[in-house]
Amino acid sequence: MTRATVDVTARLEQVFASAGARGFVHAREVDGAAEVGLSPDEPVVAASTFKVPVLLEAAIQMAEGRLDPTARMRVPVEGRAPGPTGISAFRDEVEMSVRDLVSSMMT
Repeated sequence: MTRATVDVTARLEQVFASAGARGFVHAREVDGAAEVGLSPDEPVVAASTFKVPVLLEAAIQMAEGRLDPTARMRVPVEGRAPGPTGISAFRDEVEMSVRDLVSSMMT
């Protein structure tokens, strides 16, 4: 473990401790072996991190013409993930374009 990695890990621990929270972080170089983490091997729910590859795939498919960004999608109330913001907070069925759904997902 490099000195920089130790410094980053210590800073992450400080940030989470000051917030009164426990955090999990794992970052790796895309084309190298460098990595840094805070409990990086602890199993956790992917939650919002899963949105990034979904966004990337949607963007690729839209750019290649395989996914119409203006296509309308219905999002029923049933089956939504619970949450206090975004579509989760809506009480009725929603209809949006694919592009707006992706944008909403990321905000």
